[in-house]
Amino acid sequence: MTAAVADRPDIRMYTAKQYADEQANGFSAFVWVSTAPLGLSVLIAVLGIVNTLALSVMERTREVGLLRAVGMSGNGVRTMIRVEAMLIAVVGGVIGTGAGIVLGTMLQHAVLAQGASHTTIPLQSILGLIAAMAVAGVMAGEWPGRQASRVNVLEAIGAD
Repeated sequence: MTAAVADRPDIRMYTAKQYADEQANGFSAFVWVSTAPLGLSVLIAVLGIVNTLALSVMERTREVGLLRAVGMSGNGVRTMIRVEAMLIAVVGGVIGTGAGIVLGTMLQHAVLAQGASHTTIPLQSILGLIAAMAVAGVMAGEWPGRQASRVNVLEAIGAD
């Protein structure tokens, strides 16, 4: 059969395995190309959380001072800010993951003409990514938490 197309350089012959491997390589390249913007968006999200919490700490100086005045330790304030950052990251991640699953299912149904009943959702990967989001949130809350724990109690109570 290869002899029949030997004089045609524009035609390629593949076995089923060769064809599947070639298609998988193309898809793998697509996944790597789409991962770079995803990583950049995660970095931007973490910086957004840090910025939001830093502004929140500045706006809540009096609240932090009152918490410290009634007995909360600096470590407690830091933990409070870290938990807040973790919640922001996890809620954002869950909403984004849910939207991604819905949009992916819609794309699969529309483009690939397959029903949504054939969709597989990688729950282990999703749970792992949500756990990674929680860790990123805690890390993002570290600097604002440190700043909040260093607030002078008397100046904070007198702040307006």
